[in-house]
Amino acid sequence: MKKIALILIGLWIPECLAAQSNIRLSNYWMDTYFINPAALDNTLSPLRIGVGHRSQWVQFEGAPRTYMLIGAYYSDLMRSQFGLRAVFDNIGYTTTTDVALTYAYSTRLDNVELNLGLGLRYQRLSYDRSQARMESTMIDPALYALQPQSHYNADFGMELVWPQRGYWVVGMSSQNLLSLFQIGQAPFANTNFLYGRYRSNHSLHAFDRQHSWWDFSTALTLIHTKAYDSPHVFQGELNGNIHINFASSILTAGVLYRTLSEAGLIMGLEWGGFNLSCVYEYPLEYAREGTVHPIGTMEIILIYKINSHLKRSPCGRRDGRPCTGTL
Repeated sequence: MKKIALILIGLWIPECLAAQSNIRLSNYWMDTYFINPAALDNTLSPLRIGVGHRSQWVQFEGAPRTYMLIGAYYSDLMRSQFGLRAVFDNIGYTTTTDVALTYAYSTRLDNVELNLGLGLRYQRLSYDRSQARMESTMIDPALYALQPQSHYNADFGMELVWPQRGYWVVGMSSQNLLSLFQIGQAPFANTNFLYGRYRSNHSLHAFDRQHSWWDFSTALTLIHTKAYDSPHVFQGELNGNIHINFASSILTAGVLYRTLSEAGLIMGLEWGGFNLSCVYEYPLEYAREGTVHPIGTMEIILIYKINSHLKRSPCGRRDGRPCTGTL
């Protein structure tokens, strides 16, 4: 059985190296800044930091392990956000480091908030040949020709936010734009997101007892990936959650579905300035085929917001003043 698993890993690693060229967490709805440099926090919190860890196919040695770190500071005076996003990913013998510096600007269009963002990335691929020595017959001579690679890339994004009558967010982002123009096989694919989310009572917080004790949210994301000289790949993701105000905290339970790929369960807890999310995903293709399959994918995200008890007015004011006069 162990030998079969090693053979499967050997066949599967090259495909995964391409798949992991765009690395992301599944529950990026906790903070869409994970995928969009234009995403701003919806509270008066001037600073937020977050960490995430994702373990794919947890019972397989050499399966993808991803660590993410975000930090963002919003200046209400400048209506600008300055951020840092770092990704560290390991799959088999390949390690990816991806660090991005971002800037976003927020403005008002009637009752709609428009956020625009840019990101500059430094990306590095490195290889640990010792991790490929599962069996001597499986060593590819081409492995020894691999050398560390460094690249620079860029992101662009925008979000439209309607904070009245529920809470609507519509956004788009394009990651690794420069990969479209690189000569040869670009190791980081250009990935484009188009998404929308509705939450029935976004102003629901544990400290605010004037609102209902529960609300719901639903989200849809369309994803397009294009690597240089590679075919276009399209994917859809659907997310639904119920949020319950309970004992000075907000509990979240939900499900997610990724087209023809995975389904998962979401559990979350918001308490004070802390927001914790845990996700379990199962690969549907293994369930359909009835073959040897991994346990699944586990993911955990923790975000902390400074002064998160402050809240914008229903019309979107960040200073909390009544929704009259000019913004």
